[in-house]
Amino acid sequence: MADPPPEPTPWSPLEPAPPPVPSPPPGYGPPPGYGPPPGYGPPPGWGPPPPPPLPKAGSARTGPLPLHPMGVGDILDGAFKLLRANARSAVVISGALIVPMAFISAYLGRHALGGQSIFSALDDPSAVQQRSAGAGEIILLYGSVLARYLLFPFFIGAALSPVVEASYLGGERTAGEALRIAARVLPALISAWLLTRLLWTFGVLFCILPAFVVSTFFVVVAPALVIERLGAVAAMRRSVRLVRPMFWRILLISMLAGVIGYFVDNALGTMPQLVAVAIGTHRAWPLLAVGQIVGSLVTLPFVAIVAVLLYYDGRIRHEGFDLQLMAADLARGGNAS
Repeated sequence: MADPPPEPTPWSPLEPAPPPVPSPPPGYGPPPGYGPPPGYGPPPGWGPPPPPPLPKAGSARTGPLPLHPMGVGDILDGAFKLLRANARSAVVISGALIVPMAFISAYLGRHALGGQSIFSALDDPSAVQQRSAGAGEIILLYGSVLARYLLFPFFIGAALSPVVEASYLGGERTAGEALRIAARVLPALISAWLLTRLLWTFGVLFCILPAFVVSTFFVVVAPALVIERLGAVAAMRRSVRLVRPMFWRILLISMLAGVIGYFVDNALGTMPQLVAVAIGTHRAWPLLAVGQIVGSLVTLPFVAIVAVLLYYDGRIRHEGFDLQLMAADLARGGNAS
């Protein structure tokens, strides 16, 4: 039996089929690299303005010197700049004390190793005859050594203070002018030196630490006395007042300056003294003096200048000395206009 025919579907109007939805071409999207350009951001240098430069002292002769609280590097660099700019005055002032004493001590020490050369003494030690020095020679010899290490640094620092003061503040002062200024306060200088040495001696007798304490507290006595025209006791009080807030820092800088001076002194003075010992001190004793002079003419002024910069650093930190100078400059500029 055959299958029945399929039933007809209901009638419906013929409609065109909807067009196919076009698909995007392959890789369609934003163009390659679309976005902000590489490195997009604020223009170069955009940001907070740099801090203003720190105020400077000095002049064209010295180069810029710090007129703000000074670090260790500022003080040492400033001391070398001031020494180089005022080398003539430093040599004249220091040499007035150092040269005569160096020749006296060298002449009194000419009988070392019997006056013979070191090579003769090594070949025949029995030939070395030490001449016994008299009491006067011994006193002069040891007195010259003590003067070089205890007396001269203080008075050279006092005589150089007017030179360093003028140079630091942008001026200039000759050695003659500085010596005349120091001569006017000479009695106070002598009194201050005696008092500080007395206290230092007590420190040495009791313990080495109090001696360092005394030396540190009175390190700026000479510049304070000469620059501010103070008396002996007033200068000592002034030094203690400036040093006390930064005692350990000043102790460190003073010791560092002393160590630098020691090595420079030996580097400059050893060679002439070795030549004198090789030739024989009886004939070449002037070379012993040259060795003392060359080193001392550099190291003693350097240490003295460090003391003056420590004095100004204390005034800048605790008294606003830099602001006082800037205010005075502004006032002068206003008056001039």
